[in-house]
Amino acid sequence: MSPPLWYIRRMIINVMKDIELNENGNAVVNGTEYEVRGFDYAGQEAICIHELDLISYDDGKSWQDME
Repeated sequence: MSPPLWYIRRMIINVMKDIELNENGNAVVNGTEYEVRGFDYAGQEAICIHELDLISYDDGKSWQDME
């Protein structure tokens, strides 16, 4: 049985708050390092963490789900 949707959303929000970019340009969440990739999306520069399905349009200051 999978966890309820409200629980999953709360966990995603908590992860988004804990993301830090390190000196190597990677994202660190709870001690785990993830690769960050940058690209141009619809004329706007974006960075994403594919393993977490998150995207940022403001150099990592805020994150949202990739759709």
